[in-house]
Amino acid sequence: MLDATSQSIVDRIRSQGSMSEGDLLALRRAIGADLVMDRAEADALFELDGIADKPDSWAPYFTSVLAAYVDDAQAPDGHVREEPAVWLIERIDHDGVVETETELELLLNVLRTAQVVPDILTSYALSQVFAAVVDGKGRVGSAMLVPGTIGEAEVELLRSVIYAGTGCGGLRVSRSEAEMLLALNDLTSGRDNHPSWQRLFVQAIANHLMLSPTRPILNSAEAARLATDRSRSLLQRFDPKANIRGWIEGNQLRDSLELNGVLGLLNESANREAERVVETEASWLIEHIMKDGEQNDNERALLR
Repeated sequence: MLDATSQSIVDRIRSQGSMSEGDLLALRRAIGADLVMDRAEADALFELDGIADKPDSWAPYFTSVLAAYVDDAQAPDGHVREEPAVWLIERIDHDGVVETETELELLLNVLRTAQVVPDILTSYALSQVFAAVVDGKGRVGSAMLVPGTIGEAEVELLRSVIYAGTGCGGLRVSRSEAEMLLALNDLTSGRDNHPSWQRLFVQAIANHLMLSPTRPILNSAEAARLATDRSRSLLQRFDPKANIRGWIEGNQLRDSLELNGVLGLLNESANREAERVVETEASWLIEHIMKDGEQNDNERALLR
């Protein structure tokens, strides 16, 4: 439930049917007063997003503050829990598609800023591209020139989705993501697709086959413990009396160690093993490539 001040501002904006810069400033101060956003406040922002007459500063505020809400404090280290992900989908979905620029940008903001997101959210984002390509529907579809063709807008959205969360556990393209790309490739074979589509397709499917599986999403307690242990173990390696250059180098070393597997995100021997395309992976790939009985240019490029 909104507090009295926030509710009064929301009611005033709703009755006016418009939002001024002053209204937005008052709303930001009221909602941000306790530095914590709750579900009632998040729902209120979605309601106000439906008002047509809003200042230009509304969209950046809306997409940033709600992305932070979805990537909430209950899931440390950028882990998005399934509950807020489901809530977000319910709020932005209109008969299966995202229809507004602001809502699409919010979805992408969550994918850009979070380190690990549940499959339900990445699958939903991929479905937006699928709907755009197949039927020309949704906000992504509005940027297309020809239905059934993968344009630059779709390529960029696909890239944002499948490589979302590369900071923690999102380095590998998942099986569901790979299968969606293969299906899109079949549907658009022989069409005048954007040149960047083939490169993304080849790199993403090869990524799926040749990178080691990522670690599972942690629950809140596990993520909090990992964050604490990581800070303690790494910072103990550096002399607290060292000069500022030493601290900078220490932080750089910490980042390097994290990226190279100290936390178990990338294990070198596991990756060497994963680079081998085993029989089950080969069978899976052949089945999908030959589903329509022929190889197209993108599939030949992938095999090369």
